Amino acid sequence: MNSSSMSKNMKGDLALTKFAIIAMSVISVGLMLAGPRLIHYVMLRQSPLFEGRTRYILLLLGGYVSGFLMLYCLYVLMGLVKRIGDGDVFVRANVNSLNRVSLIILTAAVILLFLGLTCITSMVAVSVMAAFMTLIVRVVRDAFLRAVEMQDELDYTI
Repeated sequence: MNSSSMSKNMKGDLALTKFAIIAMSVISVGLMLAGPRLIHYVMLRQSPLFEGRTRYILLLLGGYVSGFLMLYCLYVLMGLVKRIGDGDVFVRANVNSLNRVSLIILTAAVILLFLGLTCITSMVAVSVMAAFMTLIVRVVRDAFLRAVEMQDELDYTI
């Protein structure tokens, strides 16, 4: 594959990623707007600990907090994708963005674990998957950090 074809593929991938981020943002806002109605369906399932109004409020609050975390994560990812599209790949800002994304996902995993253990057990599985994603993002972040360090060494070499 030649350089021109790789560049074309990368531009296509970045455009698709930007579209997916925007679509996920719209879906997230839609889910947050439909939150109270969606929770009524969840309330039909059995709960491991909380019932009634307490469960409803915890689910609603957890959903809104998770939704805002998702929107913030998507915002950070859009900045990362934009910088990569501009040719700024191995820069500290991208390392910082990946770190921020991993912390956002970890926070969401903790919230989902709490909801899973107290309100709806299926959230435990989602929490485990989110925690695993945290590890993957941190590995990518570490690879970017190493590349930034190597780039810095190369820039200061005469």
